[in-house]
Parts: sequence; structure tokens; C-alpha cells
Amino acid sequence: MSETAEVTPRFVYDVAAVQAKIEAVRAAFEGEVAVLYATKANGHLGLLRAMRPALDGADVTSRGAMQHAVDAGFAPDSIQFTSPGKSRADLEFALRLGACVVLGCTGEAQDVVAAAQRLSIPPSAVRTLVRVNPTERIHAFRSATGGVPSPFGIPEEEVDQALPAILALGLAPRGLHVHRGSQCTSATAFARHVTGTLDLADRLVREHGLAPHVNLGGGLGVATQGSPELPLSSLGRRCARALRAFRGDHPAATFALEPGRYFVSEAGTLHLRVLRRRSVRGVTFLVLDGGIDVFLFASERMRHGPPPPIRNATRPDAEPETVTLVGPACTSEDTLVTSLLLPRAEPGDVLVVGHAGAYAAGASMAGFLGRDRATEVLA
Repeated sequence: MSETAEVTPRFVYDVAAVQAKIEAVRAAFEGEVAVLYATKANGHLGLLRAMRPALDGADVTSRGAMQHAVDAGFAPDSIQFTSPGKSRADLEFALRLGACVVLGCTGEAQDVVAAAQRLSIPPSAVRTLVRVNPTERIHAFRSATGGVPSPFGIPEEEVDQALPAILALGLAPRGLHVHRGSQCTSATAFARHVTGTLDLADRLVREHGLAPHVNLGGGLGVATQGSPELPLSSLGRRCARALRAFRGDHPAATFALEPGRYFVSEAGTLHLRVLRRRSVRGVTFLVLDGGIDVFLFASERMRHGPPPPIRNATRPDAEPETVTLVGPACTSEDTLVTSLLLPRAEPGDVLVVGHAGAYAAGASMAGFLGRDRATEVLA
């Protein structure tokens, strides 16, 4: 399909690139971790189906995402349900399915037991993990869920009281879950997260009899302009050594990692068409056929930081000019990027935005102002 003929707005996901990322993580960690995918990054059903054979499971955050994972072919016992707000219907769905429920507080543990009783399931048969919010904040995780006040997990300083209460309910958690945050591109910082989590797990296994499964969460970072690439190979080797040492003390130990953005971000592109050029008070605006309605998170990031790669697919060799890219919505918030140097674009040209595979179509304002959803295709 030529640039002029293609349907826009249009997300294109490179399946081979996603699969290569998954295998790179598995190889870097020397086979020591089960590799899950955090579907909140991109839950497109076709993409999930394509990813499933390369994965050991899926981490989901809603009942609908659980159903999507099942529809994509994930085995129910490979699905992990993580959310700070699980309704009664959510929990009953998860328990009927046989998914693993990640417990974020003692109140949630009580809700799980109540759901199990309604379904005549012994609490000890319910698959659970205990999520802990660690004390230490590691600032290399640019978006933090651990080491800060957050609704995600039991604060580490409270876990010695919470864990016995959870066990007293009859639940038998299969281990620990610690997700410290996202977008970490420092191998030193991520390895520190791993060793700190293993130290906590070792103590909880020894002092409380917690089963020795350790889910290390996600957080592997995708480089942006001006930030370094994550040195995956060296990171994986360091972490694999630490995991093997932990297993030396706890022979039954198993481990999991659940990246999301890292697998899919760079494998996606967003194709947008220029609808109009305008010069207003010295600023050249390109009005596109998609903006916050199709890529909300990207428009927020691009306004406050370096943009992802953006190219003019129709006229790549045109003379560069400085432009501001805006979407079609009647709000000043629909600004993707300002002061971007781009080959001169005319109405009808197609611009291609990189790093569009994560937190994109599924995380945007679908239907905003009555606009159609963007098309999503696999390549």
C-alpha cells in the first residue's frame, strides 16, 4: 500500500521485532526467569495471539484483559491478575478461571477468601502472590510505584504484620511480587532492584514460610532521545547470578519477569496524514488526522520531553523546516510536539511516528468528539 493510499490514523505493529525482544530478554537472563507480558502496554488481540507462543504468561489488570488473554490462547494458570482495585465480579471471574491473583493488601486478601467461599473453592487452592511496596526508592525508575506512597502493594514496613494475617485466612501465597516502577535504563539500578527484592524474599521465606517464587515485576526501560539504551546482556548476566545464588539457598525457587513497554514500544509506528498547513504568527502548524484521540500518552510525553522519531514518509528528502504538530480536536491540548525539525510536509503527506507500540491506541481517548478509532494492523 502506498503512503497516499493507506488508511490513517493507523498503528502498525512489527511482530518479528516484538518476538525478538522477548527472546533477547529470555536469553539475557540465561533462562532463569519465566517471561510474562504486561498486557496493559498493548492489549491488541492480534498482537497478543502473535506473542503468546514466545511467552510463559500474561499479567493483566482487568476482567476484560483476562478475557482477552484467554481469547489469545494463554492458559488460565499462566495469567496473573494485578490491580489495586478488584471488584467482587473481577475476583470471581479470576477464581473461576484459575488465574493467579496478586494481593495488594490484607483487605483484598479478605475479599479473595469471601469470593472463594461463594464459589465453594478452598482458600488454599486459590493461586495468589503477595505484592510488597519496597521501602527504598530507586530513582532510575522514572515512574515509581515502589518506594513511594502508592496504592500498589503492602508497604514493606507493614509486611511482617500483614503476611501472617493473610496466611491466617487460609490462603497459601506462592510467593512475592515486587514491581518498583517503569522506564529504568540503568543496569546498576535494575540489578539493585533485583538483589533488594531477593533479600526481602529470603527473609519472608525464612521467617514466615512464604513459598519461594519471586516475581520481579517489569520496568525495563526504552531509551528516549538523550537517554542511554538499557545494556540488557550485562544486566541479565548480573541478575542471573543473583537468581542462581538465591536458588542455592532455596532449591524450589522460581522467578518471573513481566515487561510490557519494553517488548512493544519500539515495534509500533503510528501513521498520520497531514490535513492542513497553517502559518500563524510565525509558527508553522501541521494539522494531522489524529492526536490525543489516538495517542494520548505520546502527546503528553512529546509536549514535556524529547519526541520519538518522526519522519515524513511521503517526502523524506524535502527541505527541513521547523513545525508544530497538532491533532484535529478543538482543544489546545491536542498538540503532539512543538518546534520539530521535519522535511517540509504538504496536505496529504503521511508522517510516521516511532515508539508507538505501547500505551497507544488502547490507552487513548477513543471516541473523543465522535472521532473513529485508529486502525491497528500487524506487519
